[in-house]
Amino acid sequence: MQFLENAASGRASIERFDTPRAAIDAASEAKTDLIVTRWGHGQGAGGEPAAIELLTGLRQRAVQAPVVVFASGAHADENKREAMALGAASYEFTWEGLFQEIERIFTPGSSHR
Repeated sequence: MQFLENAASGRASIERFDTPRAAIDAASEAKTDLIVTRWGHGQGAGGEPAAIELLTGLRQRAVQAPVVVFASGAHADENKREAMALGAASYEFTWEGLFQEIERIFTPGSSHR
């Protein structure tokens, strides 16, 4: 987190939330440019993946922020399909992929800007 905050050079704020519900509440109350979440197998409400709880909650509250799911490569194809079906902008499992996707989202003219 400190690396990302330093890289933002004060042009962006980065907030961390311990639960999907806390992130949903915060994104519902303020303009949010990007949400990055882990898949979090079994870490959501009722034992579902945290990303599923987050994506479902954002959809229910009509939050319009792009969500990038960053996870291990295990079960990537299956998890990616599920995340994308719930509105994720991307599902990444490499650091390179994560940073490329963040750059794409913040590029002027991107469909997410």
